[in-house]
Amino acid sequence: MVLTYSEIIEKNRSEILKKWLDALNADNELKFLIEEPKHKQLLERLHALLLARFEASRFGADSGEANKGKAIFAQHASFDANLALKLCKVLIVYKQIVADMLEQAIASPPDLVRAYHSIDAVFHEINVQIFEHCAKEYPLLKTLAQPRKSSKGSQLPSQLNLFYKAFQHSTDGIIITDLDGTILEANQAFVDIFGYEYDEVIGKNTRILRAASTRDEIYNEMWASITEKGEWKGEIVNRRKTGEEIPVWVSITPIYESGKVVAYMAVEIDLSEKKKIENELVKEKKFTESLLDTANSLIVGLNLRGEITLFNKKLEQVTGYSRADVLGKSWIDIFIPAHERPNVYEVFNNIVNGELPSYYENIILNKSGQPRLIAWNNAPIHNEKNQIAGALGIGQDVTEQKRLETQILQSERLATIGQMASKVAHEIRNPLSSISLNAELLEDEIQAAGQAVSEDAEVLLQSIISEVDRVEKLTEEYLQFSRLPEADLCADDLLSLVQEVLDFIEPEANSVGVQIIKDYKENIPTLVFDRQQIRRVLFNIAKNAIEAMKHGGIMRVRLQVKPDDVELAISDTGNGIPERHRERVFEPFFTTKDMGTGLGLAISQQIIQEHGGSIFFESQPGKGTTFCFRLPKKQKQSIE
Repeated sequence: MVLTYSEIIEKNRSEILKKWLDALNADNELKFLIEEPKHKQLLERLHALLLARFEASRFGADSGEANKGKAIFAQHASFDANLALKLCKVLIVYKQIVADMLEQAIASPPDLVRAYHSIDAVFHEINVQIFEHCAKEYPLLKTLAQPRKSSKGSQLPSQLNLFYKAFQHSTDGIIITDLDGTILEANQAFVDIFGYEYDEVIGKNTRILRAASTRDEIYNEMWASITEKGEWKGEIVNRRKTGEEIPVWVSITPIYESGKVVAYMAVEIDLSEKKKIENELVKEKKFTESLLDTANSLIVGLNLRGEITLFNKKLEQVTGYSRADVLGKSWIDIFIPAHERPNVYEVFNNIVNGELPSYYENIILNKSGQPRLIAWNNAPIHNEKNQIAGALGIGQDVTEQKRLETQILQSERLATIGQMASKVAHEIRNPLSSISLNAELLEDEIQAAGQAVSEDAEVLLQSIISEVDRVEKLTEEYLQFSRLPEADLCADDLLSLVQEVLDFIEPEANSVGVQIIKDYKENIPTLVFDRQQIRRVLFNIAKNAIEAMKHGGIMRVRLQVKPDDVELAISDTGNGIPERHRERVFEPFFTTKDMGTGLGLAISQQIIQEHGGSIFFESQPGKGTTFCFRLPKKQKQSIE
């Protein structure tokens, strides 16, 4: 599966720490932090805190988790404004390392934007905790209440100069207000975000930021949260000096002095660019999805692990799976039959390695397990760095097309074989008739000779006559195959025909220990078919089922109504059809019987296809075989 941003960070935590410490060591201003054990320990704790917050932010951390940073800073005995300033710079270095790593690992722009948004929130949270701790350590508000000598960068007492630098250094907009919302201090990032001059916001109420589109309920919720929980975090819309409304992420926390709330600190992040990018991505995504879903082709996208990242509506229709059922799951595990998987793996690996088998046909299984033959045109998917990130397949379902092509080839082949069979049968028939006649005359002569002829001669003669009869029957079957008459379609009762055939073969079945179970309780509608030809199909299939159970068994005959046709299934409990023979079952002259012609199922298939139906089978080794054929409820031919 695709890793989340927090999983990517966790997987590379050691590398991040090493790069971070190396970067700090290379900075003369910051290297003292890793040279002094107490500061290095603080960095390690900060690293662990950041990892925990990245993970927790995916699930919505509670306030206890969120406040761990405050405890870390409180435990550090020498935490002062100078250290606060350095930590702000340290966090910027850390953030850049993480951002670079995410950009390398996440190929999807929407996912990358969401990841940046999440890590921004975490760094923002830690920055807020740093300033809260400093505000608690210094009587800041008393200083802020004194008159200012300049319009920017007020002359603070020396012990707060470093804190003020850290305050101004932050890339987040920060303001400090009194309990009524009057702005006491603002940093440069804040005035830049909202387009004011410094002097224009100092002494003004935060109402100047309020946008018309932000409902009263949101502000009521905000102040209720601050009053009850001591803080509020969330996304709202604020207003710039120009009147332009912008989305911002805001964190408001109280500042305490002597155990009482004396002011509030608000930190704001401008989300305008991110929202713009997200909106553009959403529009582009919807447009692309619309194109894919209206395409009359099957379109699937896979990542490098073969997991589904794209699945259009045409594929939903053909496979029966919804997009939600399959996204993130293995295409090969769900759709590819086990015996085809090695070939498909090879093709997929070639695509993602840049070796393009641009055209490929393979079988996929739909939700009900039915095979569909798909012709694919394949291409690799590249990310924004032009690296192969997966594979795209655009396909057409050619199942019916191939079936028709096979049927046409089969018909042409049968016609050719039929012509050959007819010629051979005619050539054999005359010599057979002569042999048969002479054998009969010889039999008469032997009988007239009486005791003068041995019994062995009579046995040999009977053997000749028997073999001639068998060859004549084979010849007749070949002739019937070559001259299969056109179907004489009439409205008829299929149920009565089934019963008629079963009554005829039941004595033979019982004689070899085969029990016939009849399963057709439904009212079977009148169908249009050739009674003689369908009788022949039924007899062929039933006869094969009985012969498959040499030591007895059960033959089940099931007749049921489907939405568009009527299906008849004849099952046996024999040994099943070996895998190596299954593709040749309907092939003319193919047989595994010692005395078979190999024409029974070929003729049956031809008859059913001429009726507009279908014939197929299922077989399990050691469990038996089921042959099914379906006849349509409606025929194109008119009945007169």
